[in-house]
Amino acid sequence: MHAVANVADEIEIGSAVDFLLQLDLARSGPLGERRDLTRVARLHSWITAHLDSAKRGATSDPASLSRSLETLAKLSGRASALEQIDKLLTADPSLLEIWILRARWLAQDGRLEQGLTGLRGILDFIPDNPAHLTIAELAAGRANVDLRPIRDSVGNLPRLLRESPDGRLSRGLLALRGAEYELADRLLADCAERANGSPIYYRALANLSLARVSEARALFLQLAADYPASSLSVNALHFAAQLSN
Repeated sequence: MHAVANVADEIEIGSAVDFLLQLDLARSGPLGERRDLTRVARLHSWITAHLDSAKRGATSDPASLSRSLETLAKLSGRASALEQIDKLLTADPSLLEIWILRARWLAQDGRLEQGLTGLRGILDFIPDNPAHLTIAELAAGRANVDLRPIRDSVGNLPRLLRESPDGRLSRGLLALRGAEYELADRLLADCAERANGSPIYYRALANLSLARVSEARALFLQLAADYPASSLSVNALHFAAQLSN
Protein backbone atom coordinates (compact mmCIF):
# COMPACT_ATOMS: atom_id res chain seq x y z
CA MET A 1 0.00 0.00 0.00
CA HIS A 2 3.00 2.28 0.39
CA ALA A 3 3.07 2.54 -3.38
CA VAL A 4 -0.48 3.87 -3.37
CA ALA A 5 0.27 6.32 -0.59
CA ASN A 6 3.38 7.56 -2.36
CA VAL A 7 1.43 8.63 -5.44
CA ALA A 8 -1.19 10.49 -3.40
CA ASP A 9 0.09 13.82 -4.70
CA GLU A 10 -0.31 12.69 -8.30
CA ILE A 11 -3.63 10.88 -8.16
CA GLU A 12 -6.52 11.19 -5.74
CA ILE A 13 -5.99 8.20 -3.48
CA GLY A 14 -9.65 7.19 -3.52
CA SER A 15 -9.45 6.67 -7.27
CA ALA A 16 -6.36 4.52 -6.85
CA VAL A 17 -7.97 2.42 -4.14
CA ASP A 18 -11.16 2.13 -6.20
CA PHE A 19 -9.13 0.76 -9.09
CA LEU A 20 -7.28 -1.70 -6.84
CA LEU A 21 -10.51 -2.94 -5.22
CA GLN A 22 -12.13 -3.49 -8.61
CA LEU A 23 -9.02 -5.27 -9.87
CA ASP A 24 -9.01 -7.50 -6.79
CA LEU A 25 -12.70 -8.33 -7.28
CA ALA A 26 -12.15 -9.19 -10.95
CA ARG A 27 -9.20 -11.45 -10.10
CA SER A 28 -10.41 -13.10 -6.91
CA GLY A 29 -14.20 -12.75 -6.94
CA PRO A 30 -16.49 -11.64 -4.08
CA LEU A 31 -15.40 -12.06 -0.49
CA GLY A 32 -16.72 -15.36 0.86
CA GLU A 33 -16.68 -17.03 4.25
CA ARG A 34 -13.39 -18.78 3.48
CA ARG A 35 -10.88 -16.02 3.04
CA ASP A 36 -7.26 -15.81 1.96
CA LEU A 37 -5.54 -14.00 4.82
CA THR A 38 -3.03 -12.43 2.46
CA ARG A 39 -5.87 -10.98 0.39
CA VAL A 40 -7.67 -9.69 3.50
CA ALA A 41 -4.49 -7.99 4.73
CA ARG A 42 -3.95 -6.41 1.33
CA LEU A 43 -7.52 -5.05 1.18
CA HIS A 44 -7.21 -3.73 4.73
CA SER A 45 -4.00 -1.88 3.89
CA TRP A 46 -5.57 -0.19 0.85
CA ILE A 47 -8.71 0.85 2.70
CA THR A 48 -6.77 2.07 5.74
CA ALA A 49 -4.58 4.28 3.54
CA HIS A 50 -7.69 5.73 1.87
CA LEU A 51 -9.55 6.44 5.13
CA ASP A 52 -6.48 7.83 6.89
CA SER A 53 -5.87 10.18 3.98
CA ALA A 54 -9.45 11.45 4.19
CA LYS A 55 -9.19 11.94 7.96
CA ARG A 56 -6.12 14.10 7.40
CA GLY A 57 -8.18 16.36 5.18
CA ALA A 58 -7.19 15.08 1.76
CA THR A 59 -9.87 15.55 -0.88
CA SER A 60 -11.67 12.30 -1.62
CA ASP A 61 -14.70 11.43 -3.70
CA PRO A 62 -17.52 10.52 -1.25
CA ALA A 63 -18.64 7.67 -3.51
CA SER A 64 -15.19 6.07 -3.38
CA LEU A 65 -15.13 6.56 0.41
CA SER A 66 -18.49 4.78 0.61
CA ARG A 67 -17.16 1.86 -1.41
CA SER A 68 -14.10 1.58 0.84
CA LEU A 69 -16.31 1.62 3.92
CA GLU A 70 -18.65 -1.00 2.49
CA THR A 71 -15.67 -3.25 1.76
CA LEU A 72 -14.38 -2.66 5.29
CA ALA A 73 -17.77 -3.69 6.67
CA LYS A 74 -17.48 -6.98 4.77
CA LEU A 75 -13.95 -7.51 6.06
CA SER A 76 -14.26 -6.45 9.70
CA GLY A 77 -17.97 -6.05 10.39
CA ARG A 78 -20.27 -3.08 10.32
CA ALA A 79 -19.38 -1.92 13.84
CA SER A 80 -15.77 -1.39 12.76
CA ALA A 81 -16.89 0.47 9.63
CA LEU A 82 -19.25 2.68 11.66
CA GLU A 83 -16.39 3.54 13.99
CA GLN A 84 -14.38 4.71 10.98
CA ILE A 85 -17.39 6.68 9.70
CA ASP A 86 -17.62 8.57 12.99
CA LYS A 87 -13.94 9.48 12.74
CA LEU A 88 -14.35 10.62 9.14
CA LEU A 89 -17.34 12.80 10.01
CA THR A 90 -15.52 14.31 12.96
CA ALA A 91 -12.74 15.30 10.56
CA ASP A 92 -15.13 16.52 7.86
CA PRO A 93 -18.81 16.94 8.83
CA SER A 94 -19.71 18.01 5.28
CA LEU A 95 -19.52 14.47 3.86
CA LEU A 96 -23.23 14.15 3.14
CA GLU A 97 -22.97 10.81 1.34
CA ILE A 98 -21.19 9.33 4.36
CA TRP A 99 -23.91 10.68 6.68
CA ILE A 100 -26.46 8.90 4.46
CA LEU A 101 -24.51 5.63 4.57
CA ARG A 102 -24.32 5.92 8.37
CA ALA A 103 -28.07 6.55 8.62
CA ARG A 104 -28.86 3.54 6.39
CA TRP A 105 -26.69 1.20 8.45
CA LEU A 106 -28.00 2.45 11.78
CA ALA A 107 -31.59 2.15 10.51
CA GLN A 108 -30.92 -1.46 9.53
CA ASP A 109 -29.55 -2.03 13.05
CA GLY A 110 -32.73 -0.59 14.60
CA ARG A 111 -31.16 2.75 15.53
CA LEU A 112 -32.90 4.99 13.01
CA GLU A 113 -33.21 8.09 15.21
CA GLN A 114 -29.49 7.98 15.99
CA GLY A 115 -28.77 7.73 12.28
CA LEU A 116 -31.08 10.58 11.32
CA THR A 117 -29.90 13.04 13.97
CA GLY A 118 -26.63 14.00 12.31
CA LEU A 119 -28.08 13.79 8.82
CA ARG A 120 -30.89 16.19 9.70
CA GLY A 121 -28.37 18.62 11.16
CA ILE A 122 -26.58 18.79 7.82
CA LEU A 123 -29.77 19.01 5.77
CA ASP A 124 -31.12 21.93 7.79
CA PHE A 125 -28.68 24.04 5.78
CA ILE A 126 -29.60 22.56 2.38
CA PRO A 127 -33.40 22.28 2.30
CA ASP A 128 -33.61 21.40 -1.40
CA ASN A 129 -31.16 18.48 -1.30
CA PRO A 130 -32.33 15.06 -2.60
CA ALA A 131 -31.08 13.50 0.65
CA HIS A 132 -34.40 14.59 2.22
CA LEU A 133 -35.92 11.81 0.12
CA THR A 134 -33.49 9.34 1.68
CA ILE A 135 -34.63 10.37 5.15
CA ALA A 136 -38.26 9.94 4.10
CA GLU A 137 -37.62 6.48 2.68
CA LEU A 138 -35.77 5.36 5.81
CA ALA A 139 -38.29 6.82 8.22
CA ALA A 140 -41.45 5.69 6.42
CA GLY A 141 -40.39 2.08 6.79
CA ARG A 142 -40.04 2.31 10.58
CA ALA A 143 -42.71 2.60 13.26
CA ASN A 144 -42.61 5.16 16.08
CA VAL A 145 -41.08 7.90 13.94
CA ASP A 146 -42.75 11.31 13.78
CA LEU A 147 -43.27 11.78 10.05
CA ARG A 148 -44.74 15.29 10.17
CA PRO A 149 -41.44 17.21 9.80
CA ILE A 150 -40.32 14.72 7.19
CA ARG A 151 -43.49 15.22 5.15
CA ASP A 152 -42.93 18.98 5.39
CA SER A 153 -39.33 18.74 4.17
CA VAL A 154 -40.33 16.53 1.22
CA GLY A 155 -43.25 18.82 0.41
CA ASN A 156 -40.89 21.80 0.28
CA LEU A 157 -38.56 20.17 -2.24
CA PRO A 158 -38.60 21.47 -5.83
CA ARG A 159 -41.27 19.84 -7.98
CA LEU A 160 -38.60 18.21 -10.15
CA LEU A 161 -37.30 16.30 -7.13
CA ARG A 162 -40.73 15.45 -5.77
CA GLU A 163 -41.78 14.01 -9.14
CA SER A 164 -38.52 12.14 -9.71
CA PRO A 165 -38.53 8.32 -9.38
CA ASP A 166 -36.94 8.58 -5.92
CA GLY A 167 -39.35 11.36 -4.99
CA ARG A 168 -42.37 9.27 -6.00
CA LEU A 169 -41.04 6.34 -3.98
CA SER A 170 -40.55 8.43 -0.83
CA ARG A 171 -43.91 10.16 -1.23
CA GLY A 172 -45.58 6.80 -1.88
CA LEU A 173 -44.17 5.37 1.34
CA LEU A 174 -45.26 8.43 3.29
CA ALA A 175 -48.74 8.14 1.77
CA LEU A 176 -48.90 4.48 2.77
CA ARG A 177 -47.95 5.33 6.36
CA GLY A 178 -50.60 8.06 6.33
CA ALA A 179 -53.30 5.59 5.16
CA GLU A 180 -53.60 7.41 1.82
CA TYR A 181 -53.74 4.13 -0.04
CA GLU A 182 -54.99 5.37 -3.42
CA LEU A 183 -52.21 7.94 -3.56
CA ALA A 184 -49.65 5.36 -2.42
CA ASP A 185 -50.73 2.97 -5.18
CA ARG A 186 -50.41 5.66 -7.88
CA LEU A 187 -47.00 6.84 -6.72
CA LEU A 188 -45.52 3.39 -6.17
CA ALA A 189 -46.73 2.20 -9.58
CA ASP A 190 -44.20 4.52 -11.24
CA CYS A 191 -41.22 5.08 -8.95
CA ALA A 192 -37.60 4.13 -8.41
CA GLU A 193 -36.71 0.45 -8.16
CA ARG A 194 -34.90 -1.06 -5.21
CA ALA A 195 -32.68 -4.13 -5.13
CA ASN A 196 -35.06 -5.96 -2.79
CA GLY A 197 -38.23 -5.09 -4.71
CA SER A 198 -39.67 -3.13 -1.78
CA PRO A 199 -41.74 -0.69 -3.93
CA ILE A 200 -43.70 -3.65 -5.32
CA TYR A 201 -44.19 -5.02 -1.81
CA TYR A 202 -45.48 -1.74 -0.43
CA ARG A 203 -47.72 -1.21 -3.44
CA ALA A 204 -49.19 -4.66 -2.79
CA LEU A 205 -49.89 -3.64 0.81
CA ALA A 206 -51.64 -0.48 -0.42
CA ASN A 207 -53.86 -2.57 -2.71
CA LEU A 208 -54.54 -5.02 0.09
CA SER A 209 -55.66 -2.12 2.30
CA LEU A 210 -58.01 -1.06 -0.52
CA ALA A 211 -59.47 -4.59 -0.61
CA ARG A 212 -58.12 -5.13 -4.13
CA VAL A 213 -57.28 -8.73 -3.43
CA SER A 214 -56.48 -9.92 -6.95
CA GLU A 215 -54.23 -6.89 -7.62
CA ALA A 216 -52.42 -7.35 -4.30
CA ARG A 217 -51.90 -11.08 -4.93
CA ALA A 218 -50.52 -10.41 -8.43
CA LEU A 219 -48.04 -7.88 -7.02
CA PHE A 220 -46.87 -10.26 -4.29
CA LEU A 221 -46.30 -12.96 -6.91
CA GLN A 222 -44.48 -10.46 -9.14
CA LEU A 223 -42.14 -9.57 -6.29
CA ALA A 224 -41.34 -13.23 -5.58
CA ALA A 225 -40.71 -13.90 -9.28
CA ASP A 226 -38.63 -10.81 -10.01
CA TYR A 227 -36.67 -10.69 -6.71
CA PRO A 228 -36.37 -14.31 -5.51
CA ALA A 229 -33.33 -13.50 -3.34
CA SER A 230 -35.10 -10.65 -1.53
CA SER A 231 -35.90 -11.09 2.14
CA LEU A 232 -39.37 -9.80 1.27
CA SER A 233 -40.10 -12.72 -1.07
CA VAL A 234 -40.95 -15.11 1.77
CA ASN A 235 -43.58 -12.73 3.14
CA ALA A 236 -44.84 -12.04 -0.38
CA LEU A 237 -45.39 -15.71 -1.11
CA HIS A 238 -47.08 -16.16 2.26
CA PHE A 239 -49.48 -13.29 1.53
CA ALA A 240 -50.13 -14.60 -1.99
CA ALA A 241 -50.99 -18.05 -0.62
CA GLN A 242 -53.34 -16.56 1.97
CA LEU A 243 -55.07 -14.43 -0.66
CA SER A 244 -55.65 -17.42 -2.94
CA ASN A 245 -57.77 -19.17 -0.30
